[in-house]
Amino acid sequence: MPHATDHGPVSGLFINPSNGNVSFGPGTGFDDGIFGIDCSGSFPRGGPDIPAQVVTELQATQTVLRVLHNNGTPLTGSVLVNCTIWFGPAAAPAVSQLRTLQRGPQATVARR
Repeated sequence: MPHATDHGPVSGLFINPSNGNVSFGPGTGFDDGIFGIDCSGSFPRGGPDIPAQVVTELQATQTVLRVLHNNGTPLTGSVLVNCTIWFGPAAAPAVSQLRTLQRGPQATVARR
């Protein structure tokens, strides 16, 4: 059974969920060398659209997020999330695709 060979944080991913749903797009699933993704809300930290709950679903060809307010209702709007990605050697294109979601120079990607 294949396993992850590396992992790293990806900070400041800009997402725009609609009714709480957003996809990282084709090429970001476990068939693409991604073994796991954990995400949490980053910004905004106040106001009506705090990404308080982030549920990740790793599918064969994409990763799908469900983003909710602190009261459990679906969030619609632009927010930032931070994710940790576990990946194998074949995942370079998928990791590059996720980096394109980063917002500005304050966003960082590091390998551990």
